Amino acid sequence: MKQLHSGELIKAIQAKNVAAIAAELYNDLEKVVLPEFPQVQKLRNRFTAAGAIGTMMSGSGPSVFALCNSIDQAQTIKTQVANQLNDPDLDLWVTQISNTGIQATPLST
Repeated sequence: MKQLHSGELIKAIQAKNVAAIAAELYNDLEKVVLPEFPQVQKLRNRFTAAGAIGTMMSGSGPSVFALCNSIDQAQTIKTQVANQLNDPDLDLWVTQISNTGIQATPLST
């Protein structure tokens, strides 16, 4: 049976611990997509270098998101990354995580 990687992430979400959530981000598809599409890896690297506390490809790509400690930090990172990459095909948005938009319940073991 394949081991699931979500247990610690679910705990972090339940605790509303953003730093722990960022540390537990995982997407198995990145192993396939990042070598084939280096621009996705480049975007992730730029977010990290700019100070994001976590970043990951969303789903099967090509969307990438970054977690930040504040809206102000997110706005700064957005501006910095947009200026560095200067790509007219790249759209960047800042949004806020809703602390009421998801409910996680423990998995039975």
